[in-house]
Amino acid sequence: MNMKAIKRMATFVLAALMVSLVATADEVKVEYNELPQKARRFLEKHFGKIPATKEVELERNEYSVELKNGHELKFDEKGNLLEIDSPDRSTLDRSVVTDILPENAVQYLKEKDLFGKVDEITILRNGDYVVDIDRIANDFIIRFDVKGNVKNKAK
Repeated sequence: MNMKAIKRMATFVLAALMVSLVATADEVKVEYNELPQKARRFLEKHFGKIPATKEVELERNEYSVELKNGHELKFDEKGNLLEIDSPDRSTLDRSVVTDILPENAVQYLKEKDLFGKVDEITILRNGDYVVDIDRIANDFIIRFDVKGNVKNKAK
């Protein structure tokens, strides 16, 4: 190898290392007690006094929490819930769904016999709720507005 090729190789390796460092620098493991108080209150209300956490990470002002029971949650920097996902082949507890969704959305789910079939809820920036329904034959999504009115239902 000539000197020019060695310099190119070294530059490539250095660039790859820098990209790797930047990519992982955004994601930082944090302790449970570093979560915003609002997030800890939600977790403790629904998953026990001190929930068994598998991993808590902070990435771009969002906290990702993975519980040992398989639930995965995301909170913003103030502790507001952004997303909750149940473990595979399970659904969210009804008390969690009732606590998150507006009353109109809960009523709709009860009327359509879908209340016990919610496996994921995402709260969008505009306040809308995206609710994933787990049904054996076909899963689908229902979107509710901030007041709990159905915006659209997609299969």
